[in-house]
Amino acid sequence: MACKSPKQIGGGEFTTSENENLDDVTANAPTNSGYWTDAGNYADNFAGGSGTSTDPYLISTPQQLARLAYLINGSSSSSYRSLYYEQTTNLNMSAYWWDAIGYSTSYYFSGKYNGGGFTIAGLYTEAGTTSDYSYQGLFGYVYRPANIHDVGIIESDIQGYQYIGGIAGYADHCDIYNCYNIGEVVGNSYIGGIAGNVSTGSIYDCYNVGSITSTIASISYAGGIVGYGNIVYNCYNEGSVNGRAQFVGGIAGYNLGNIYNCYNIGGVVGDSYIGGILGRGMGNVYDCFNSGAIQADTQYGAGIAGWNSAQTIRNCINYGEITGGTSLGGIVGYNGFMGGQTGYVYNCVNLGYVRGDSEGGLVGFNTPSGYVYNSYWGGDCTLSYGYNTSTGTFNNNSKCTT
Repeated sequence: MACKSPKQIGGGEFTTSENENLDDVTANAPTNSGYWTDAGNYADNFAGGSGTSTDPYLISTPQQLARLAYLINGSSSSSYRSLYYEQTTNLNMSAYWWDAIGYSTSYYFSGKYNGGGFTIAGLYTEAGTTSDYSYQGLFGYVYRPANIHDVGIIESDIQGYQYIGGIAGYADHCDIYNCYNIGEVVGNSYIGGIAGNVSTGSIYDCYNVGSITSTIASISYAGGIVGYGNIVYNCYNEGSVNGRAQFVGGIAGYNLGNIYNCYNIGGVVGDSYIGGILGRGMGNVYDCFNSGAIQADTQYGAGIAGWNSAQTIRNCINYGEITGGTSLGGIVGYNGFMGGQTGYVYNCVNLGYVRGDSEGGLVGFNTPSGYVYNSYWGGDCTLSYGYNTSTGTFNNNSKCTT
């Protein structure tokens, strides 16, 4: 396993040891009323450039970033949505409420944004309980063939209803890389430190230190990196992830693609299907570790994945304590699927304590289509079995070792 350190991930000079308090929100509202996209608040021109790959539009003031939001969110959006933009300095956007760049499926961003390794501070978006407050973040709705890279969000309070992320609320066919978030992200569902939803595309070389909170009591889809994602690699989370309901993870709440070379050290709390790396996934998880405390109030909490279905978990380690209700596991809470989807666990180790109404050193509930091979748990051999309930395959090499 070769997870990157904080100094290796992201485009700026940020290190967590030097800036450990940057996730504190110094105000929960901007200093002035109104929005950046209101008349008079955005610039008439960019700092330079023509919007091409070799001559991108340059953004060097808060007003020029607001100009980008104004252009994408207005009637002229089709002329600007697919162009190239480059940030040239740190920006503070705390003067007005922020309108995300691309606020709907009709007014979206599909260009290239290069943050230049700089930060954006003071993004404040309004919370609300209707779809009018969806698609919140630096970018709201991002569509192919966009990519966003080398930008950090700090000292911000990004809130909304659904699809809320530090960098992007919803990204379709988009890559996000070398980015980080050190601000608070709060919403109903599809909540992530980097992105709320990435339906097709990748997030890589990114990290989150800010707190992530989902307020819904049904399905949260909340993750330190992404709420509902696809491919995630070389990422880590240090922030707390709090979901009131299902599918909450230190890296991803629900993931369709592979997760690899990632780690989580933040606490993760939810109702059921709660994991240090993943709430539930349909892709593979490998070369990952968790040391954050995991709490699943009702059932299926685990160090790596709350629910492992149609995927393989390989070469993963858990050090964090697992607490909560029933069917808790050091690696997986619910392994496989009663409907026939398989769940494989290979070469994994749990060294964290597991405490609940029923628990297993490795797996909480191993279904008939659940398989566990060559895996170990240690430090708490009072758990006599690697599983609480198992009707699947659990080979003899999977045992407790001190």
